[in-house]
Amino acid sequence: MLTRVSDSVNSQMISNSREQYSAAATQRMQEDAEGTPRQAEDFVAQQSESWRRGYLKADGIIRVRDWQIEAAKEIAKAEPGTDIEPLIKERMAALTQNPEFQDPQVRKALMPVAMRAAQQVRQQWQADSMREMLVRQKESLTAIIRDGIKGGTFLTSEGMNGLYAMLDQEEYAYLNKRDVDELYVEAAKEELAAGNRDPQSILAFLEQDRGDGQPGLMNTEHGDELRAAAAAGARVIAHREDEARKQAMAEAEWTLQGLADRGQLTHKTIDTWASNSA
Repeated sequence: MLTRVSDSVNSQMISNSREQYSAAATQRMQEDAEGTPRQAEDFVAQQSESWRRGYLKADGIIRVRDWQIEAAKEIAKAEPGTDIEPLIKERMAALTQNPEFQDPQVRKALMPVAMRAAQQVRQQWQADSMREMLVRQKESLTAIIRDGIKGGTFLTSEGMNGLYAMLDQEEYAYLNKRDVDELYVEAAKEELAAGNRDPQSILAFLEQDRGDGQPGLMNTEHGDELRAAAAAGARVIAHREDEARKQAMAEAEWTLQGLADRGQLTHKTIDTWASNSA
């Protein structure tokens, strides 16, 4: 009989403890959702052990969440490739000084949560760092390609081989040949559309097979883009030449008018002007 009474009392105590633990955790989560500050340490310390641990664990999870957000923001300011471990360790040490981590049982439950948060910060940093490095390397190589195309260096087989060889350099370690081709096509389209040189000479080079035996860029999926850019460049050149002719004719007319006003206009002058204007 006494055993049954004892078991019943123990069961009731366990049930009460669980209820207190759950109620405290729920309270802290609700406070966070409503933007209410966490309870004062003195108040928490005066509560039952079950209530206190439930509250502290929930508060610790919230603390880790906020820690992860702030750590990620801080680390995002670092240059790509920076060793972020010292910063993570420093911030982790500060995190574990908070009241939620001082109770051994609560700390045991929270540390795996904190470790996962730190790992997620590392993974996010690695992904962001790689993306940033890729962007920077593309920007750097794009500038080189533009200058090379404008100067004609990358409009030769030797120049293109040299361009691909740059992939062996550490500063372009995140790029591959397909990246180079795409960057080259974009730069070539800009040069073609600008009409700075004869578009057909550029297209003729891009028709040639590359040094590694790959087809010329005109014979890839980029062909239509390059032809469209060349057509735009041809229109720019034609317009520029037409404007130059109009300007020359206007200047000649002013010259002829001046000669006529001074009585110096001759048949020979008129014939010469007509011949040059044809």
